[in-house]
Amino acid sequence: MAAEANTVHEYFLHSQGQANTLLGNGLLNTAAPAKEPVDHYSYDPKRPVPTLGGNVAMHPPRVGPFDPTAVELRSDVLVYIDGDFSERNFHVISTTYNVLKDRPNT
Repeated sequence: MAAEANTVHEYFLHSQGQANTLLGNGLLNTAAPAKEPVDHYSYDPKRPVPTLGGNVAMHPPRVGPFDPTAVELRSDVLVYIDGDFSERNFHVISTTYNVLKDRPNT
């Protein structure tokens, strides 16, 4: 069977200003950006967001897949979802973020 051709798609982050947590309204899709409210979260260095799974240096090692639900339910995590990804084999090849911050060293 011949290999599937690679196709590049642009995906954009959308919300109504409440992408905080898995229960928020953050979406990831191919629709072009429109005028939408800005998402906010508060960073607290005394309560860091944990890293789960993946290729990370931890002792003892905790590599591989983990259920991200506990992290995605935190109010200091922005979540953008699209149910269509479960059917696809995809790779992120580049990202662009526009970030505004109100502190000099975060």
